[in-house]
Amino acid sequence: FHHEYPWIVSASDDQTIRIWNWQSRTCISVLTGHNHYVMCASFHPKEDLVVSASLDQTVRVWDIGALRKKTVSPADEILRLSQMNTDLFGGVDAVVKYVLEGHDRGVNWAAFHPSLPLIVSGADDRQVKLWRMNGNPFFPFPLYYPYNTKAWEVDSLRGHMNNVSCVMFHAKQDIIVSNSEDRSIRVWDVTKRTGVQTFRHEHDQFWILASHPEMNLLAAGHDSGMIVFKLERERPAFEVSGNSLFFTKDRFFSKGYTSNANSRPGSTSLNQSPRTLSYSPTENVVLICSDVDGGSYELYFIPKDSIGRGDSLQETKRGPGGSAVFVARNRFAVLEKSNNQVLVKNLKNEIVKKSALPIAADAIFYAGTGNLLCRAEDRVVIFDLQQRLVLGELQTPFVKYVVWSHDMENVALLSKHAIIIASKKLNLKNEIVKKSALPIAADAIFYAGTGNLLCRAEDRVVIFDLQQRLVLGELQTPFVKYVVWSHDMENVALLSKHAIIIASKKLVHQCTLHETIRVKSGAWEDNGVFIYTTLNHIKYCLPNGDSGIIRTLDVPIYITKVSGNTIFCLDRDGKNRSIVIDATEYIFKLFLLKKRYDHVMSMIRNSQLCGEAVIAYLQQKGFLDVALHFVKDERTRFNLAIESGNINRGQLCTFCDLAVVGSDASGLLCSASQIR
Repeated sequence: FHHEYPWIVSASDDQTIRIWNWQSRTCISVLTGHNHYVMCASFHPKEDLVVSASLDQTVRVWDIGALRKKTVSPADEILRLSQMNTDLFGGVDAVVKYVLEGHDRGVNWAAFHPSLPLIVSGADDRQVKLWRMNGNPFFPFPLYYPYNTKAWEVDSLRGHMNNVSCVMFHAKQDIIVSNSEDRSIRVWDVTKRTGVQTFRHEHDQFWILASHPEMNLLAAGHDSGMIVFKLERERPAFEVSGNSLFFTKDRFFSKGYTSNANSRPGSTSLNQSPRTLSYSPTENVVLICSDVDGGSYELYFIPKDSIGRGDSLQETKRGPGGSAVFVARNRFAVLEKSNNQVLVKNLKNEIVKKSALPIAADAIFYAGTGNLLCRAEDRVVIFDLQQRLVLGELQTPFVKYVVWSHDMENVALLSKHAIIIASKKLNLKNEIVKKSALPIAADAIFYAGTGNLLCRAEDRVVIFDLQQRLVLGELQTPFVKYVVWSHDMENVALLSKHAIIIASKKLVHQCTLHETIRVKSGAWEDNGVFIYTTLNHIKYCLPNGDSGIIRTLDVPIYITKVSGNTIFCLDRDGKNRSIVIDATEYIFKLFLLKKRYDHVMSMIRNSQLCGEAVIAYLQQKGFLDVALHFVKDERTRFNLAIESGNINRGQLCTFCDLAVVGSDASGLLCSASQIR
């Protein structure tokens, strides 16, 4: 489809490209020139161009500017006659601008870049080629001045093992996505022109790709169906330090405050897909590591006096390395896997020391000032960088995470199915403090209070006391994705794909909420109400399971904190936002639940809380006396008073007056029976 006009472009085995008007159901132009099957054709997203790919081993770019002008301002009879003869002579409203030759076999697909003068193509020669086109603005007529325009091959991307079926530029990132008959989807970096990722589908060949016009979704068609996928996680990587929030999204680093949700963009050259983000408050420096180019780091210096003004970061240092960690106030260590050594650098990114590691480490972790914890496949080592001595060695399962206590006296080494707890002092003597086998086959663990872990399996969660090695609680649940503890650690919210389970700290079940669409995030507010988001709503959940909608959302958000009537969150664009909500409804229901009737009456007198939904809720929960304060209709008030057993003489006389005025005798008898 054309982005502006009611046009469709089609490619055919008859070796032609045709442009159709889908409103009039007529062919308005035929583009001839290929001498084999034309495999694809598409419009340029902004300019009057069409690109086509053919098994004649060429990619052609067509100028359809004359067709647009004729459509906007219909020409005279001569142009109308030329349109009638289009099928015979090929027409003059579309001319070949470039013929791109370079593939050794038939070309299956070609596509324009959404904003740059680039074209990407894929062919049966197993190659993805990148082309650039350029034109002289002083000579806008390539038909008469062909030497003022040119297009050329920029590079070839090799890696597919069979015919490349389809290829496209990503709409928002500098990457190319291609799929092939070799049963793989490959992602390429446009700038570096190297492969970044490969996805394989063992049983089916891929044939077609498509991207969602707005969302970060791609679809790939294969022999037995299609898959819809994302190239990277949309949830921003973030860290909260005090009242400050640091996060990265779409190659931007930002800092904001949870109290006012201000944020500012940082470097636009931030590496994609950061693996870790850590903040050093002493030097006000952020160190970001990613898997780009086999591992790299970036060091950012944050100006303290320009937060929120949109200024760029003062300095940015970067370099290669599998891991990078701070080892002192103004020193950080970078792992060189190829040489099995550590480079100690200052904040100017200058090497001040090199140290060979005692084991073949694949990652390094902070282990106190001047010390590193080096990880190998079957062991960890504490290494003193200053003295170049091994201070302790411990055989372990493969360690995935290292978590130090606040006082750096104890460390937890987390593997897939085991946790090893050791003290810093005992590590120096190579003594293990404790090993704890888990009570279930857990695939993830979460914090559950001092000395406790929440272990997650496919169909349940368990609270495990590491000191006593006891199971404190167990609860069957759907697969839990996120765990959110209340501020006092007395309650926990377990978030699955379509459900929220509220439980006590020992996993005593309190309530379960089921949603028809995905639950995205949640946080506890100050009064013990759980606030959560779905794709299009902000909702609340009371401790007894009562829930409701607070407001609708235009786009999904991820809640980071709830304070009073303000929700602080991140959206999918990595923007730090604050949303003011009306908390009256759920606070009113919470006070009723806690039987704080003085606060309930105060809210009735001072707020705008009203409506049939509130009255129905009060009736359902048995708060009929409270419901009387919302009802103005005398007959309804009397019925509520009868039902609650709380009727006074004034209400009785009022209803008798209403009954006498009525002319329906049966109604009067009914009323009299109610009075009795």
